[in-house]
Amino acid sequence: MSVLARYIEEVVEPTFNDFEADPTPRRAFLAAVAIFHAVDRAGEDSGRKGSGNLRKNWGDRSAEFKIVDVVAHKFKHVRSNEEKQPRRLKDGTCQWGELTYGWVLSRMTMHEFTFVMRRAIGFIMEQSATI
Repeated sequence: MSVLARYIEEVVEPTFNDFEADPTPRRAFLAAVAIFHAVDRAGEDSGRKGSGNLRKNWGDRSAEFKIVDVVAHKFKHVRSNEEKQPRRLKDGTCQWGELTYGWVLSRMTMHEFTFVMRRAIGFIMEQSATI
């Protein structure tokens, strides 16, 4: 079993289940942090020294992972880099058009965030299968 697969099973899924059973902002942050840090385990599985490029790659490929990334970093930094200045994609657009991630998150309910996290977990599980 890969480091990422074990991490998903032992940390991500139980932490998300705790949030789903009691959807509070505190549990949302904890679940987002757990989901986001899967990127570090994937980096370890692939033998990479850092996970920065993998983080960017995953964020480009999964809007849900990107939202979880923003929430996880709000836990530590109050405002994520994306909220300070939305990152432009290769085609010149922002991932959310001209809206900032902060605008999206401020209007997302805990119920909606549950679906975002569930899809992000699905994405990291797919990545685990390819390692």
